[in-house]
Amino acid sequence: MWTLSGNQGNSWNGAQFPVTTSQGFRILIEAVVKGTVTGDAALDDLSFTNGVCGWAPTKASPPNLTTPPTTPATTPATTLNPPITSCNFESGICGWTQSHNDQFDWTRQKGRTATSNTGPVSDHTTGHGYYMFIEASSPRRNGDKARLVSPPITGHGQMCLNFWYHMFGANINSLSVYLLRSASLGTAVWTKQGTQGNAWKQAQVPVTVQGQFSVVMEASRGVSYLGDIAIDDVSLTTGSCSGSTNANSCNFEDPNLCGYTQDTTDDFDWTRQSGQTASANTGPSADHTFGTPYGHYIFIESSNPRRPNNKARIISPMYSATSTAQCVQFYYHMYGSQIGSLNLKLKVQNAIGNAFWTKSGNQGNKWNVAQVTLDASRLSLPYQLVFEGVRGSGYLSDIALDDIQIRSGPCVSQGACNFEKGLCTWTNAHTGDNFDWRRSSGSTTSGGTGPSTDHTLGTSIGQFGS
Repeated sequence: MWTLSGNQGNSWNGAQFPVTTSQGFRILIEAVVKGTVTGDAALDDLSFTNGVCGWAPTKASPPNLTTPPTTPATTPATTLNPPITSCNFESGICGWTQSHNDQFDWTRQKGRTATSNTGPVSDHTTGHGYYMFIEASSPRRNGDKARLVSPPITGHGQMCLNFWYHMFGANINSLSVYLLRSASLGTAVWTKQGTQGNAWKQAQVPVTVQGQFSVVMEASRGVSYLGDIAIDDVSLTTGSCSGSTNANSCNFEDPNLCGYTQDTTDDFDWTRQSGQTASANTGPSADHTFGTPYGHYIFIESSNPRRPNNKARIISPMYSATSTAQCVQFYYHMYGSQIGSLNLKLKVQNAIGNAFWTKSGNQGNKWNVAQVTLDASRLSLPYQLVFEGVRGSGYLSDIALDDIQIRSGPCVSQGACNFEKGLCTWTNAHTGDNFDWRRSSGSTTSGGTGPSTDHTLGTSIGQFGS
């Protein structure tokens, strides 16, 4: 009836789902162990209420859940702290409204959309509930937009917008999120373009707000009817997004930098940043993880008082010795006419070694991926990664890092991918072509063409690109 998987952050989250039955029943709650020690799941404050589910967009909306009286009698009640606003579209659209400043409306739907080869076959919440989607069939035209607007929300400081999206079809255009303030949409805080495969995917969007605003979900229709886009399980919570706090994976959404620390023997420090760096014509305009001005990355600020060849080093948490090679993957941004260099080193027994990966000079105004294999011979003692940014000849030499991962086993050759766990480091082009590649399994939808199994596994569940 309800399911959720994966890391949901170090916080209590509210959940609810409808139960419709004319017979006596019991609820079975099942937790599935993934096979590691870092997988605890917890429950608290269960309750049943008559009527439909649905929290209004205020923090005080759900009923208070109180503990039995204890001594002393002044013990405060235990109150469930749900998202400020939350909607799974099971009982309506929770006060969201259709914009009048667009070309068509979102549709509340149950089951598959009317057009084959686009849109979901079921909702995300329960698998047999409701979601919202844009129907891309005629009379819709290329570029037509549909906007769904949340009720007014008041917030201050950091918040996290969480939702699930489904963007599947040969001619998917884009899904964007805006914050509507004083009738102005401003710049999108999150956007995704092109087909993302026949699956629900989660988005977490960090936003900083002050005062009243509304969330706007904007979907754009592509060049044909194969462009249905859907959303489900939208919620907005106070505080930062969970991001990654795993030392083996860091996207720098964690204000504590996932345990990375500044070296004290260098010339200056790396800076955690969102949006554009202060100097024009150098540094990224958005992070790599979210691709918006609200996501975070780290960079070296090369403006005054920095001098040529000044170094900034940031050091990973300690990794255990191992007899297995390790693969380090990270994204780097080196844009500017005076770029210096970026080095990757190891720190073992408190000594920093020579660079075993380096990149120098202008690499273009884009995020680039690097994959570096650490040979097992280097890892016989506990070790740390050291990322060293070297300032170039002038201030146009900002260097940025994002999405660092370390995985067991050697890196595959650059660009290698079996598509079993996604597109690896491949991406669909957004210009210069007419439609997108997508991940598939089993037979393709057209008879008399395409494979019936993948090559890697040779089965109907193996994934391939088509």
